[in-house]
Amino acid sequence: MKTDGQQGAIANILIGIFGAALGRWLFGDVIGIGGAQVAGAFSFTGLLWGIIGAAVLIALLKALRVLR
Repeated sequence: MKTDGQQGAIANILIGIFGAALGRWLFGDVIGIGGAQVAGAFSFTGLLWGIIGAAVLIALLKALRVLR
């Protein structure tokens, strides 16, 4: 999404953390997709939802022009 050069390591980590929480909330609580509902356990699907959540968060921040 071409944002890595614009933000530092701390911003990357924060976007990853908040994106994972967003993915867990969006896919687990709102949509109710299976693997996202398991709390506290590591799984490949949980990792996938975290990555998708971070991508959604970056897209949202770009749409709001927080990230350019």
